[in-house]
Amino acid sequence: MTAREPTPKIIYVLGPGRSGTGVLGRVLSTIEGVVFAGELRRLWSRGLRPGRTCGCGRPHAECEVWSKLLVPGATFAEPSLAEIGRIQKQVAPEHLGGRSAFRLWRLSSPPPPTTAAGRYLAAYTDLHTAFARVTGADVVIDSSKSTADALLLAVRPDVTTYVVQILRDPRGVAFSLQNHAAKQTGLARHLLAARAAIRWVTKHVTNEAIRRRYGPDRSIVLRYEELIEDPRGIVEAVAKLVGQPSPVVDLAPGVPIHVPEVHGPDGSKRLRFVTTQVVLQLDTRWQQELSSVDRFLVTLLTYPLLRRYGYPIRTPQRRNPAEPRGAVQEG
Repeated sequence: MTAREPTPKIIYVLGPGRSGTGVLGRVLSTIEGVVFAGELRRLWSRGLRPGRTCGCGRPHAECEVWSKLLVPGATFAEPSLAEIGRIQKQVAPEHLGGRSAFRLWRLSSPPPPTTAAGRYLAAYTDLHTAFARVTGADVVIDSSKSTADALLLAVRPDVTTYVVQILRDPRGVAFSLQNHAAKQTGLARHLLAARAAIRWVTKHVTNEAIRRRYGPDRSIVLRYEELIEDPRGIVEAVAKLVGQPSPVVDLAPGVPIHVPEVHGPDGSKRLRFVTTQVVLQLDTRWQQELSSVDRFLVTLLTYPLLRRYGYPIRTPQRRNPAEPRGAVQEG
């Protein structure tokens, strides 16, 4: 990589886990010149651990993208991936503490390149640039969902970053988290529901502030439910935001959508990214299976933002066991 290599545009996706960021990234990758890179920050945290693969399902050394990226002299890996990972934990940890957040919110210009924050930001943008070069893309979608990353990218003037905040009904998020994390954590389902609700609120309050920092010309807020029901409308809105042409592929709910392969750095437990088709169906299982106690708890904890984002306070508790299971993926 040379210093003069042009930097791509970046679409940075923000939202709590289980909000459909993976679905969004795959559907947005149908825009001409756009590539979905998964959660790029995972390269330095878990992507190259033993047994991990690319999002395409192949070992990194055999992947058509990462075999070209992970080469001697790659600036995003100097002096080593482990060292960049150590710096990442210092300046942009996955769970941002109050002191670190305060420092990043105060930034109005890029941190000096000799500082930890400056070194991490340089490595991160170099990774986006290299990924775009190898894939031939003009725009890279990064679904890392990190507050710290979004704040750092906002102050780099030579990188045009757009923020996409994705919303999903918090009761659906809580139900998805219960199914995903109950066995892994051993936590009670009520506790997981409360945790999901609190994170949903704190994430979106923070993400709103980040969108204000980026401004209306470089940010947009979307709803997962609208993405599933009107994918073409959502994709066209994002394409217009970043200055790319609208996709020519057929985008409609309930029918297979052809999407490019995903080459995210951490794909070992994300085999859903291997397929090159997605079928969008609204996941309403939570309306049948989320307990009344958890439904009330999540609604109570998220009530102010539920109203602001236009979600109904009361929802029907459907009983139809044949209800669609939902979108192919959830992020």
